[in-house]
Amino acid sequence: MTRGAATLAVLVLGAAQAAIWQGSSGGFAVRWTERDLTAARAAGGAPVLSLRTVENEAWAEMSSDSVQPALHYAAEYRVLSLVGRVLSVSSRHDCNCGGAHPISWSGFHAYDLARGTREKPHPIEITELFPAADVRAALVVDPVVRRMLAASGAGTPRTLEHLVTTLQESTVEVAGCTYTAGPDFLASFALHHLEGGRAAVRFSLPYRHEVCRGRMIQLGVLIPVPPRLRAELEAAGARRAGFLMQDAQRISGGRATTLEYGPPALR
Repeated sequence: MTRGAATLAVLVLGAAQAAIWQGSSGGFAVRWTERDLTAARAAGGAPVLSLRTVENEAWAEMSSDSVQPALHYAAEYRVLSLVGRVLSVSSRHDCNCGGAHPISWSGFHAYDLARGTREKPHPIEITELFPAADVRAALVVDPVVRRMLAASGAGTPRTLEHLVTTLQESTVEVAGCTYTAGPDFLASFALHHLEGGRAAVRFSLPYRHEVCRGRMIQLGVLIPVPPRLRAELEAAGARRAGFLMQDAQRISGGRATTLEYGPPALR
């Protein structure tokens, strides 16, 4: 390799690893690049998250399956919000897992950085941030939720637990596709913006039938902000520590963490 080519290679590698965003929130340092999303304890530096590590292990398991090994696998992540120790991301996964058709799935995931490890992020449910009664009250007035409840014939559930169960057993049709609440619905959220004394929260609903594989829609609700959460939400809203979903596209410029596995011919 010539000196000029070597210099170009270094520049290309450096550009690929340049941070989409990096900063601190809730005692954690987060770095988001096109090749990884990592977090570490700001004081001691101990790593608590690496989505590249998570996906490397997922591919190793899928590709070594003795019955039906995966042929190709791709994962894409975008940070949606970072409030205190709560990191929310969107993901899309595509897999040629050896079956008749490829598999695709998308959704939101909220993680508690304080309880996760480098290899295993720890999901956090919305009820760990907001009272369950307030979450239920916000959801039951959402137009999409009302359509799902009407279709179920179950009336208006009195508890959040009953409401989530009903949503997981119901569907809603949007633009020719049907969607439902996933099994981890309460941990499938991001924090979008502040509106007066309420937080705008977005939940993801994945597709129900394979013909619409890979698609998802969002629910948007407003939930009163508990006093203990206000300072962290305001800091994220001002981008002093973390950020909210309303700024995610402006911050990323459309970039994402993209990981791909398998023989080049199948990519």
